[in-house]
Amino acid sequence: MKLISLIIPVHNEEAVLPLLQEQLLLTAGELSQYQFEFLLIDDGSQDKSYQLLQSFAAQDSRFCVLRLSRNFGKEAALMAGIDTCRGDAAVFLDADLQDPPQLIPRMLECWEAGYQDVYARRISRQGESIFKRASAWLYYRILARLSEVSIQPDTGDFRLLDRRCILALRSLREQNRCTKSLFSWIGFRKKELLFHRQARAAGKSQWKLGSLLNLAVRGITSLTTAPLRWIVILALVLCLSCTPLLAAGILLCGPARFLLLGLGCVCFLLGLQTFALGILGEYIGQIFTETKGRPVYLADTNEAREGCRHGQY
Repeated sequence: MKLISLIIPVHNEEAVLPLLQEQLLLTAGELSQYQFEFLLIDDGSQDKSYQLLQSFAAQDSRFCVLRLSRNFGKEAALMAGIDTCRGDAAVFLDADLQDPPQLIPRMLECWEAGYQDVYARRISRQGESIFKRASAWLYYRILARLSEVSIQPDTGDFRLLDRRCILALRSLREQNRCTKSLFSWIGFRKKELLFHRQARAAGKSQWKLGSLLNLAVRGITSLTTAPLRWIVILALVLCLSCTPLLAAGILLCGPARFLLLGLGCVCFLLGLQTFALGILGEYIGQIFTETKGRPVYLADTNEAREGCRHGQY
């Protein structure tokens, strides 16, 4: 019987945890052909979340609780779940039930059909402000525009990953993590499922504006060095823009000549300085990429051939 791991980060969610337990047990009861482990990662909660999780584990051995020593953030909690899970497949979902467990049977159907990454794309986002919906929409479009790999729009962490994907994510040990980007970077066969994201079942969101902005910046800078390349483009624009000023300064006479020549020289020198910074940034970007220690490639195969055992499987 195949084992399915449900990885659920928890941070100050005591109000919603009883409802979460009920939904998880109901979903597992409807999928009796699978075994389940509910891996709950307590990310330094300050309320009674950890005590509730412990009671769940005492009542049902399928509940496994891992408590982090402090609040490391959701990305670290997800990585702890990735390192710990034992399932043939793993499902990531939020504790607030905005990611409905009722979608898990459809995910498993797609997985059984051969897909290795079954991700849930949001059609709508209930219970969220217009600002949050608009900023999320814009963020995903910017990320997709900058990224060198295909980014799934309007898609969070709610997805099912095959064991091969889990092992691939374990090999990526970088500190500055954006799991949404890494899901795309590892590749493998993907399948999209559409759903309407519900409002929180209970409690209040732990995400503040500063935390969301930090997550957005981390997502962009951890995935791509494109902003560094923008510096080179800006430098070229500055150098080209000074050409008409220099030409006009040479052709004209009087005070205007010195003004235009001065402006042209300032723009040209600024362009050269920016271009030099851009070249330096390109090399820093290469160092940044190398320090991540990511594997050169990931193989999608069941067995390694003799003499080809250096890839990641």
